[in-house]
Amino acid sequence: MRSPSDEEPLKDKKCLDKNIEVDQRMLFDFAQTTAGARIIFCVSSDELQKQWSNSVACLERFKTVASDWSAGNIFRSLSGVAAQTRLTMEQEALRATAIQGALFCGLPDEVAALLLSAAAIRQSSKGAVLFHQGDAPDQLLQVVSGLVRMTQISAEGTQTTLRIMRSGDLLGCVAVLQQFPYPATATAVEDTIVLSWRTVQFLGLIKQHQAIMDNTLRIVGARTKDMVQRISDMSGKSVERRIAAALLRLATQAGTTSEDGIHIQFPITRDDLAEMAGLTYFTVSRTLSLWQKQGLVSGGRQRMTILDAHRLAEIADGRRQGS
Repeated sequence: MRSPSDEEPLKDKKCLDKNIEVDQRMLFDFAQTTAGARIIFCVSSDELQKQWSNSVACLERFKTVASDWSAGNIFRSLSGVAAQTRLTMEQEALRATAIQGALFCGLPDEVAALLLSAAAIRQSSKGAVLFHQGDAPDQLLQVVSGLVRMTQISAEGTQTTLRIMRSGDLLGCVAVLQQFPYPATATAVEDTIVLSWRTVQFLGLIKQHQAIMDNTLRIVGARTKDMVQRISDMSGKSVERRIAAALLRLATQAGTTSEDGIHIQFPITRDDLAEMAGLTYFTVSRTLSLWQKQGLVSGGRQRMTILDAHRLAEIADGRRQGS
């Protein structure tokens, strides 16, 4: 690329002035600013001729202000502006998604903006651990995109998948409020983006804003209810009832609904379902194979589809036998 002061014409360019080369479809209209220069693009061929008389004077002023600039510097600057604009747009899109979470539900605009501005955006690649079971609760996280698996290791060393967290879900809320170690490990199942609040910062916000406190308590209450239901599902119930209940929970947490059913796709696997039900992989696979023949579910190792959620709910409640 050439700077405005280059004198040798470039191939396939139309010179509208012997010292200034202008592409037929684009004019660089350089205007002096206190920072040095601003670059404005005119892409209309019709506008090119209309703007020419004014643009020559602007270009001459630009050459005076930025005579020591090279074309490379100009276009590197443009690239930097474009990259920053793209980053800003991506961040705004993430924030628009973030405020759909339960923590922001019903908040006044000014309170939602304050809560959002207090959060840091954190990106984690697939397999990254966001926090470990037993760590001090130094941060509260909200999933913006991606999936996070919550797992717990028992005293005997058995790992259990507690739940799958998706966009809008809070991670570590009970530990942060009660100030005890995280009871589970949070691992990104796929590339994930979260909002992060430092614990001290978040506790200060809920003390100052009752609406944030109310939302937080509702989330904690729902999480507690879910855990009580899980314990109930695993206590004294048949294998089929436990698998049906776990499958329905997994569908709620990580499923995608379509016309032909509720899809649960890789990276969520039958291993997750087995851990959630507290059963072996073999037992779960055998039961799913039976249900597939009955038209309740379909799929293989890396995909499960619930075809009849109503019948599964009846099995989970003990109102119907799965075989």
